[in-house]
Amino acid sequence: MKKEKADRKTREHDLHIKLAHEYDEKREGTRNGRYYSKEWLRAIINQIDLSKVKSILDIGCGTGILYEVLKEEHYIGTYVGTDLSPDMLEVGRKRYNGIDLRVMDCENMEFPSRSFDVVFMRSVLHHVPHPANAVKEMKRVARKTIIIAEPARNIITSLPRYLSKKLTSHFDEDHTHYSVSQLQKILKKGGIEKCRLVHFGYLAYPFGFTDILPGTKYVPLIALKGLFKLDLLFSRIPLLRYFSWHLTAICKAR
Repeated sequence: MKKEKADRKTREHDLHIKLAHEYDEKREGTRNGRYYSKEWLRAIINQIDLSKVKSILDIGCGTGILYEVLKEEHYIGTYVGTDLSPDMLEVGRKRYNGIDLRVMDCENMEFPSRSFDVVFMRSVLHHVPHPANAVKEMKRVARKTIIIAEPARNIITSLPRYLSKKLTSHFDEDHTHYSVSQLQKILKKGGIEKCRLVHFGYLAYPFGFTDILPGTKYVPLIALKGLFKLDLLFSRIPLLRYFSWHLTAICKAR
Protein backbone atom coordinates (compact mmCIF):
# COMPACT_ATOMS: atom_id res chain seq x y z
CA MET A 1 0.00 0.00 0.00
CA LYS A 2 1.37 3.38 -1.01
CA LYS A 3 2.25 5.60 1.95
CA GLU A 4 0.28 8.83 2.01
CA LYS A 5 2.43 11.93 1.69
CA ALA A 6 2.38 14.29 4.67
CA ASP A 7 0.77 17.67 4.21
CA ARG A 8 2.96 20.63 3.30
CA LYS A 9 3.17 22.22 6.74
CA THR A 10 4.04 18.92 8.38
CA ARG A 11 6.81 18.39 5.85
CA GLU A 12 8.15 21.90 6.43
CA HIS A 13 8.10 21.35 10.21
CA ASP A 14 9.94 18.03 9.89
CA LEU A 15 12.47 19.47 7.43
CA HIS A 16 13.39 22.30 9.77
CA ILE A 17 13.80 20.01 12.75
CA LYS A 18 16.61 18.49 10.74
CA LEU A 19 17.97 21.79 9.48
CA ALA A 20 17.87 23.81 12.72
CA HIS A 21 21.30 22.79 13.99
CA GLU A 22 22.76 22.77 10.48
CA TYR A 23 21.84 26.46 10.21
CA ASP A 24 23.44 27.11 13.56
CA GLU A 25 26.61 25.08 13.01
CA LYS A 26 27.17 24.84 9.26
CA ARG A 27 25.85 28.19 8.00
CA GLU A 28 25.58 30.81 10.71
CA GLY A 29 28.28 29.06 12.72
CA THR A 30 30.90 29.44 10.00
CA ARG A 31 32.84 32.64 9.32
CA ASN A 32 31.67 33.03 5.72
CA GLY A 33 28.12 31.84 6.25
CA ARG A 34 27.60 34.17 9.20
CA TYR A 35 29.18 37.14 7.41
CA TYR A 36 26.99 36.70 4.37
CA SER A 37 23.77 36.10 6.33
CA LYS A 38 24.27 39.26 8.36
CA GLU A 39 25.32 41.50 5.47
CA TRP A 40 22.43 40.23 3.37
CA LEU A 41 19.97 41.11 6.14
CA ARG A 42 21.70 44.45 6.67
CA ALA A 43 21.36 45.29 2.97
CA ILE A 44 17.64 44.54 3.12
CA ILE A 45 16.78 46.26 6.40
CA ASN A 46 18.73 49.39 5.44
CA GLN A 47 16.27 49.93 2.61
CA ILE A 48 14.13 51.64 5.26
CA ASP A 49 14.80 54.31 7.90
CA LEU A 50 15.15 52.31 11.12
CA SER A 51 15.14 55.49 13.23
CA LYS A 52 11.43 55.86 12.43
CA VAL A 53 10.54 52.24 13.23
CA LYS A 54 9.22 51.36 16.69
CA SER A 55 8.35 47.69 16.15
CA ILE A 56 9.39 44.89 13.79
CA LEU A 57 7.84 41.47 13.24
CA ASP A 58 10.27 38.96 11.73
CA ILE A 59 8.22 36.16 10.17
CA GLY A 60 10.05 32.89 9.62
CA CYS A 61 12.85 34.27 11.74
CA GLY A 62 14.70 30.95 12.03
CA THR A 63 17.43 31.37 14.62
CA GLY A 64 16.73 35.10 14.98
CA ILE A 65 19.88 36.43 13.35
CA LEU A 66 18.04 39.57 12.18
CA TYR A 67 17.80 40.53 15.86
CA GLU A 68 21.60 40.63 16.05
CA VAL A 69 21.84 42.77 12.92
CA LEU A 70 19.24 45.21 14.23
CA LYS A 71 21.19 45.64 17.47
CA GLU A 72 24.35 46.33 15.46
CA GLU A 73 22.38 48.97 13.52
CA HIS A 74 21.40 50.59 16.87
CA TYR A 75 17.72 49.77 16.51
CA ILE A 76 16.01 50.37 19.85
CA GLY A 77 12.43 49.39 19.06
CA THR A 78 10.54 46.16 19.70
CA TYR A 79 11.49 42.95 17.92
CA VAL A 80 9.29 39.84 17.72
CA GLY A 81 10.28 36.75 15.74
CA THR A 82 7.95 33.94 14.68
CA ASP A 83 8.60 30.60 13.04
CA LEU A 84 6.79 27.32 12.44
CA SER A 85 9.84 25.44 13.76
CA PRO A 86 10.30 25.33 17.56
CA ASP A 87 13.75 23.82 16.99
CA MET A 88 14.92 26.88 15.07
CA LEU A 89 13.55 29.15 17.80
CA GLU A 90 15.28 27.14 20.53
CA VAL A 91 18.62 27.80 18.84
CA GLY A 92 17.79 31.52 18.82
CA ARG A 93 16.80 31.60 22.48
CA LYS A 94 20.10 30.03 23.46
CA ARG A 95 22.02 32.52 21.33
CA TYR A 96 20.25 35.79 22.27
CA ASN A 97 19.25 36.58 25.83
CA GLY A 98 15.79 38.10 26.18
CA ILE A 99 14.77 37.66 22.54
CA ASP A 100 11.00 37.37 21.92
CA LEU A 101 10.49 34.31 19.71
CA ARG A 102 7.15 32.56 19.18
CA VAL A 103 5.95 29.46 17.35
CA MET A 104 3.34 30.68 14.88
CA ASP A 105 1.83 29.92 11.48
CA CYS A 106 2.26 32.90 9.15
CA GLU A 107 -1.05 32.10 7.44
CA ASN A 108 -2.92 32.55 10.72
CA MET A 109 -1.06 34.87 13.09
CA GLU A 110 -2.14 35.57 16.65
CA PHE A 111 -1.51 39.32 16.57
CA PRO A 112 -4.11 42.10 16.48
CA SER A 113 -4.40 44.12 13.29
CA ARG A 114 -1.79 46.87 12.77
CA SER A 115 0.44 45.56 15.55
CA PHE A 116 3.85 46.32 13.97
CA ASP A 117 5.39 49.21 12.05
CA VAL A 118 7.37 46.81 9.86
CA VAL A 119 6.57 43.22 8.96
CA PHE A 120 9.59 41.40 7.56
CA MET A 121 9.85 38.06 5.77
CA ARG A 122 12.99 36.70 4.10
CA SER A 123 13.04 33.46 2.08
CA VAL A 124 9.87 32.15 3.69
CA LEU A 125 7.03 32.65 1.20
CA HIS A 126 8.15 29.74 -0.98
CA HIS A 127 7.81 27.46 2.06
CA VAL A 128 4.15 28.41 2.55
CA PRO A 129 1.32 26.28 1.09
CA HIS A 130 -0.83 29.33 0.30
CA PRO A 131 1.52 32.32 -0.09
CA ALA A 132 -1.21 34.87 -0.85
CA ASN A 133 -2.81 34.05 2.52
CA ALA A 134 0.50 34.82 4.25
CA VAL A 135 0.68 38.14 2.39
CA LYS A 136 -2.86 39.00 3.53
CA GLU A 137 -1.84 38.30 7.12
CA MET A 138 1.27 40.46 6.76
CA LYS A 139 -0.86 43.30 5.44
CA ARG A 140 -3.31 42.85 8.30
CA VAL A 141 -0.74 43.12 11.10
CA ALA A 142 1.46 45.83 9.47
CA ARG A 143 1.03 49.55 10.12
CA LYS A 144 3.57 51.03 7.72
CA THR A 145 5.87 48.75 5.74
CA ILE A 146 6.01 45.16 4.51
CA ILE A 147 9.31 43.65 3.37
CA ILE A 148 9.27 40.35 1.48
CA ALA A 149 12.48 38.83 0.09
CA GLU A 150 12.32 35.71 -2.09
CA PRO A 151 14.54 33.62 -4.38
CA ALA A 152 14.42 35.00 -7.94
CA ARG A 153 13.63 32.99 -11.06
CA ASN A 154 15.66 33.86 -14.17
CA ILE A 155 17.95 32.21 -16.73
CA ILE A 156 20.89 32.31 -14.29
CA THR A 157 19.20 30.84 -11.24
CA SER A 158 16.81 28.19 -12.56
CA LEU A 159 19.23 25.33 -13.25
CA PRO A 160 21.31 25.68 -10.02
CA ARG A 161 18.13 25.75 -7.93
CA TYR A 162 16.78 22.67 -9.72
CA LEU A 163 20.03 20.80 -9.08
CA SER A 164 20.05 21.88 -5.42
CA LYS A 165 16.61 20.35 -4.92
CA LYS A 166 17.67 17.13 -6.60
CA LEU A 167 21.11 16.72 -5.06
CA THR A 168 20.66 17.95 -1.48
CA SER A 169 18.23 17.28 1.37
CA HIS A 170 17.71 20.95 2.20
CA PHE A 171 14.57 21.44 0.13
CA ASP A 172 11.03 20.16 -0.19
CA GLU A 173 9.75 19.11 -3.60
CA ASP A 174 7.28 22.03 -3.56
CA HIS A 175 9.86 24.72 -2.86
CA THR A 176 10.03 27.20 -5.70
CA HIS A 177 11.37 30.60 -6.73
CA TYR A 178 9.64 33.56 -8.33
CA SER A 179 9.99 35.73 -11.39
CA VAL A 180 9.16 39.41 -10.97
CA SER A 181 5.71 38.90 -12.47
CA GLN A 182 5.01 35.83 -10.30
CA LEU A 183 5.94 37.66 -7.11
CA GLN A 184 3.88 40.68 -8.10
CA LYS A 185 0.90 38.43 -8.80
CA ILE A 186 1.12 36.87 -5.33
CA LEU A 187 1.46 40.27 -3.69
CA LYS A 188 -1.56 41.60 -5.60
CA LYS A 189 -3.62 38.55 -4.66
CA GLY A 190 -2.70 39.25 -1.05
CA GLY A 191 -3.88 42.85 -1.35
CA ILE A 192 -0.54 44.60 -1.86
CA GLU A 193 0.10 46.70 -4.97
CA LYS A 194 2.42 49.56 -3.99
CA CYS A 195 5.89 48.00 -3.93
CA ARG A 196 9.46 48.85 -4.84
CA LEU A 197 11.47 45.86 -6.06
CA VAL A 198 15.14 45.55 -5.15
CA HIS A 199 17.38 42.95 -6.81
CA PHE A 200 20.08 41.34 -4.67
CA GLY A 201 22.79 38.67 -4.86
CA TYR A 202 25.14 37.91 -7.75
CA LEU A 203 28.73 36.65 -7.47
CA ALA A 204 28.92 36.39 -3.67
CA TYR A 205 25.51 34.80 -3.12
CA PRO A 206 26.48 31.09 -3.51
CA PHE A 207 29.40 31.55 -1.10
CA GLY A 208 27.03 32.37 1.77
CA PHE A 209 25.48 28.91 1.82
CA THR A 210 28.19 27.00 3.61
CA ASP A 211 25.68 24.35 4.73
CA ILE A 212 24.71 23.49 1.14
CA LEU A 213 28.12 24.10 -0.46
CA PRO A 214 30.59 23.15 2.32
CA GLY A 215 33.67 24.07 0.30
CA THR A 216 32.68 27.73 0.33
CA LYS A 217 33.68 28.05 3.98
CA TYR A 218 37.32 27.91 2.88
CA VAL A 219 37.06 30.98 0.65
CA PRO A 220 39.12 33.79 2.23
CA LEU A 221 36.82 36.26 3.96
CA ILE A 222 38.53 39.20 2.24
CA ALA A 223 37.58 37.66 -1.12
CA LEU A 224 33.95 37.20 -0.02
CA LYS A 225 33.81 40.82 1.15
CA GLY A 226 35.12 41.94 -2.23
CA LEU A 227 32.51 39.90 -4.07
CA PHE A 228 29.79 41.30 -1.80
CA LYS A 229 30.82 44.86 -2.70
CA LEU A 230 30.67 43.91 -6.38
CA ASP A 231 27.18 42.54 -5.81
CA LEU A 232 26.04 45.86 -4.35
CA LEU A 233 27.44 47.57 -7.45
CA PHE A 234 25.76 45.10 -9.83
CA SER A 235 22.39 45.75 -8.15
CA ARG A 236 22.58 49.34 -9.42
CA ILE A 237 23.54 48.58 -13.04
CA PRO A 238 20.61 48.66 -15.49
CA LEU A 239 19.75 45.33 -17.14
CA LEU A 240 22.50 43.43 -15.25
CA ARG A 241 20.69 43.89 -11.96
CA TYR A 242 17.75 41.76 -13.16
CA PHE A 243 19.90 38.60 -13.15
CA SER A 244 19.98 38.37 -9.37
CA TRP A 245 19.53 35.39 -7.07
CA HIS A 246 17.03 37.23 -4.89
CA LEU A 247 14.18 39.74 -5.08
CA THR A 248 13.06 42.05 -2.28
CA ALA A 249 9.70 43.84 -2.32
CA ILE A 250 9.47 46.97 -0.12
CA CYS A 251 5.74 47.61 0.16
CA LYS A 252 3.40 50.12 1.74
CA ALA A 253 1.00 48.48 4.16
CA ARG A 254 -1.73 51.08 3.63
